Amino acid sequence: MSSDFNHYKNKQVKNKLIAIREILEYTLKDIVSLQGMTLKELANQNLYKEVKNTKIQKIMEISNKYKLNAIKQEPYITNDIKSLESKVAFLVNSNTVLKSKNSLARKILLYSNKFNINLEDAANKMCDIIRYTLVLDDRLYIEEVQRILDKIIDYGYKVIPNKFENHWGDLLYQGINVGLLTPYNTKIEIQFHTYESYATKEYLNHIYYEIYRNPFINGIEKKLAEEIMRINQSLVKIPKKAIGYEYKHSPKKYKVKVLKKCNI
Repeated sequence: MSSDFNHYKNKQVKNKLIAIREILEYTLKDIVSLQGMTLKELANQNLYKEVKNTKIQKIMEISNKYKLNAIKQEPYITNDIKSLESKVAFLVNSNTVLKSKNSLARKILLYSNKFNINLEDAANKMCDIIRYTLVLDDRLYIEEVQRILDKIIDYGYKVIPNKFENHWGDLLYQGINVGLLTPYNTKIEIQFHTYESYATKEYLNHIYYEIYRNPFINGIEKKLAEEIMRINQSLVKIPKKAIGYEYKHSPKKYKVKVLKKCNI
């Protein structure tokens, strides 16, 4: 009876959260619509406000330089990443691992403003010009993160200091992001997700994250976007041992556990 009651109670809480989320979404869309904009237009609003044309040109030049270098290295790196897949871990969006030039330029500007550094240093600070996303079965999530990182480090990749980021249990994002320096002297990022956390990040929260991180949006729109993301992330199931997990290299232990039935 206790188990049935808890299930019923959890389902009630989930339904209430979904109802609240829908109200917040409709409210945000109405506010933005009254301003004559879409959510996407709001997310990009004033991004280049008060930025001189000469600075925009410089951002684009730096963006193009880093993008061209990434294009040269990407095929070799992608081959390495694909070799990490297993029956319980697969690569998604393998055709779009490179940031677009405009997206790269946008992040260079955001980093420059956020850290108060010059544009070149902002570009060099980034790890996700080439970004890979691996979706793992939630029952073997930590085991697979460990296996994959062990294997790629034995390929000659190195975890960049302070770039192992475990976000499980965070309010606005769930998953593990790792910045790596490749043997080709290029920085990349690997994101480790479950099916649920990936769907939440990529589909449910994406536009709200773009609104939330825009430094020129500070009103009710940002608060609504933040609350919507919080609710969506609270509904994501957290894998066992994920909260507080820290990676430590264990060389040459690559065996993949087999499950009778896979969640993904």
